[in-house]
Amino acid sequence: MKTLLKQLLVLGLILGGFYAFTAWPRLQEVETGKTPEYPDLKPHDYGFDPPTVAKGVRKVMDELPHWEVTGEAKGPVGIDLQGIHASAFGLVKEDVTVKVRREKGRTFVSVRSKSHLGFGDFGQNARNIRELFYALDREVF
Repeated sequence: MKTLLKQLLVLGLILGGFYAFTAWPRLQEVETGKTPEYPDLKPHDYGFDPPTVAKGVRKVMDELPHWEVTGEAKGPVGIDLQGIHASAFGLVKEDVTVKVRREKGRTFVSVRSKSHLGFGDFGQNARNIRELFYALDREVF
């Protein structure tokens, strides 16, 4: 009985590993509007000026668990914020870049999330972008 249980456990681990490597696209980087594997991830637009939206981005990045703002740059084109998202235990990290730009009377926010790991992100970069936009939409509206 113990041998059968061990064999089933090993089979479960193998099948779980296979699922993990095939369930998500094998990407290291996801960017809104530029990653065909995630067509739902598009830049968001807001009816506020760029400094107000950037302030909201900074606030949600500071408040979200496992997020950290590491830099901010302002220029004539817009405002960029750099950050890091870390896994619950801090073992896996992703660099996150948020661009805030003014176009046609609206402020657009695009996000790029890039894993430090080189073999795929298991969907984490897309989850980072969704989490950031969900929090930002609640903050800005």
